[in-house]
Amino acid sequence: MKIIKSVTKTDIGFLVFALAILAIGLNSEIKRRNLNENSRYTIGITTKVTHNRFGDSFIYFKYFVDSEVFVWSHILDNENVKKEQQYYVIFQSDNPQNSRLLTNKPVSSKVDSIPMNGWDELPL
Repeated sequence: MKIIKSVTKTDIGFLVFALAILAIGLNSEIKRRNLNENSRYTIGITTKVTHNRFGDSFIYFKYFVDSEVFVWSHILDNENVKKEQQYYVIFQSDNPQNSRLLTNKPVSSKVDSIPMNGWDELPL
């Protein structure tokens, strides 16, 4: 009795697609865990808001760590965020490119200076 009669190109394509989605999800989860385990905080400035044809909005922001500028973007989860606003950024201490803009944490006017390596905790 044959269990597998034939494997088609469609079956292989579906398997490759499913594995790619799994790999992307696993990579995102690893980055999220690393960000939360080795995190520091700094201040980022929003530079641009864009909208794609699927209805997603993206926020672009820049921030500095050790005098190096990082420019990053992610899907906007707060429609009140506008260009040229300051928010706290969480970043991975050993990989500062892994970051997330904390759009629910606007910077208060009380912050006078930012440490070159960021803060261990949010200065709230």
